[in-house]
Amino acid sequence: MISRRGLLTFAGAGFGALTFANKAMAQFGAIDASANGVVANTGSDISSDLSALLEKAASLSQPVYLPAGEYLVSNISLPSGTALYGARGSTRLLASREGPILAGQGTSRLSLHDIALVGTGGALADPSFGLLDFVNCEDVLVEQCHFETASSYGISLYGTGGTITENRFEKIANAAIKSVDATGLSINDNFVDGCGNNGILVWRNDNGHDGTIVTGNHIKNIDWKSGGNGQNGNGINVFRSADVIVANNVITDCTFSAVRANGTVNCQIVGNNCRNLSEVAIFSEFEFSGSIVAQNIIDEAAQGISITNWNDGGHLAVCANNIVRNIWAKSPTNPDTSPVGIGLEADIVANGNVIENVPGTGMAAGWGPYMRNLTLTNNLVQNTHIGIYVSVVEGVGAAQVKDNQISNAKRAPIVGARWDDIVELDLQKASAKYAQLVVADNQFS
Repeated sequence: MISRRGLLTFAGAGFGALTFANKAMAQFGAIDASANGVVANTGSDISSDLSALLEKAASLSQPVYLPAGEYLVSNISLPSGTALYGARGSTRLLASREGPILAGQGTSRLSLHDIALVGTGGALADPSFGLLDFVNCEDVLVEQCHFETASSYGISLYGTGGTITENRFEKIANAAIKSVDATGLSINDNFVDGCGNNGILVWRNDNGHDGTIVTGNHIKNIDWKSGGNGQNGNGINVFRSADVIVANNVITDCTFSAVRANGTVNCQIVGNNCRNLSEVAIFSEFEFSGSIVAQNIIDEAAQGISITNWNDGGHLAVCANNIVRNIWAKSPTNPDTSPVGIGLEADIVANGNVIENVPGTGMAAGWGPYMRNLTLTNNLVQNTHIGIYVSVVEGVGAAQVKDNQISNAKRAPIVGARWDDIVELDLQKASAKYAQLVVADNQFS
């Protein structure tokens, strides 16, 4: 038990740590902004003063320290070599007008630490800006900063590489972080709470290598204020980007998906913990290829995992060792979403998944003619209406369904269907009628 005396000791230690940090800043040559004409809490726009100080410091290869307080600024250009530090939780840059507060364009070696950027929350003439805005920048580092009340994005990056880490985002009108055409980017260990449309966006203008790594983030309360049928409402959205890793994130309370990968190549969606998703929790869709969806946990969603859209070229995936449970009867945001644990279409191995409590289909192999080269093995499916659905429409490709354990499938363990019409209530017994299918050695209870 900590006594009052102990608490006072802790408080004193914190104050000492802050003093030590300030001394350390001085030891490696930081310029104290308050000693150079940049003063907090004046109520006046000090953009020109801060810009001049940053230019001077960068030319001398020195960092700048902004003491605690509020600074009214806007659209400050960051020169190459900028290093700006604040007092964590206490140094606040308030937007004096719409647009970015800080911006880098064609510059490099930019770092921002322990600064809060606070927008006006008003309407933007150009909604592409972030409170922090980078265009064609190299080697950026943004850490332990706070972004709030953004009119569009918290951080917007175009053609930029670097690290975005341990930041907090609140009350963001569009998305917390938007990256387009990244050049080597890591987005890790950030906290995102309350965005109007999406949490983190990793996009490209044209299909190609991106390589962004999105790991260890906490993302929750993502709305879809701009509407649509999947463009918005996602915790993490990857679009046209190849070689992206989305791993070990905790994502909850999104109006569409936890992770939505559209038109991706070699995208890994691994080890994410996802809860309370109002559409498909994890979606690899449209012209994707080479997706790995593995070791994720999904609890409470309108649909669990969908790796589909072969009609648009989507194919080639591994879906393994996921837990999908407590699927809802319907989606509150998309009436076309059906209660399915895992849905698959083309060139996919699905192995070792556990699916529980689905008021519809546990696993769906194909839809109409859209099924080719599916392997469903060693999966556990329990407490569903139908255990496994397999399309038997004329012209479908090959599938094997083997060594699965299906328990308490209320209507049937494995069915053959033509679209919505079930034509085989026990496909394991009837599989010899379908030359393209192997359905064997599944256990029912």
